[in-house]
Amino acid sequence: MSRTPTRRLDPESRGDLVAYLDDELPPGRRAEIDDLLADNAVARKELDSLRKTWDLLEAIPKETANPSFTAATMAAVTAERPVIDKLAGDAGAASRRIFVILAWLAIPAVWGYAATFVTTRLVPGGHDRAVRDYEVLRDLDLYEQVGSVEFLERVGDEPLPVNAGAVR
Repeated sequence: MSRTPTRRLDPESRGDLVAYLDDELPPGRRAEIDDLLADNAVARKELDSLRKTWDLLEAIPKETANPSFTAATMAAVTAERPVIDKLAGDAGAASRRIFVILAWLAIPAVWGYAATFVTTRLVPGGHDRAVRDYEVLRDLDLYEQVGSVEFLERVGDEPLPVNAGAVR
């Protein structure tokens, strides 16, 4: 897993550096990160930056909420619970209404698709044969001038006269 010294780390490798600092990596992955740090100056700088960030976070004093603040907050949330439940119920009813409307719109769409499929694919139309025989129909005037199939068979059996002056 060696990297070029100037290449930035991808998010996965950066996340692995955090796990490396927290000593949460399995031994094999930890060895890979050790190799990365040995080969990559950017990774070492990133690790050092993460260490400093952790140290700064540790230096911030930890505060705990006053018990009366916690009680007041929980009382406010409990008092708002009926409003939240009503809004959630209204949202559920609206979702059901939208679903019913969409279902009613989907039914004609499905029937329309089925009708189109049946009429275009399963029921033979008059145009199918014309489309299939287009090559013949396009030159029908020429075929009518021939007269008969016997004439075409005779022409097909006889060698064509070759004009010596026309061949180059």
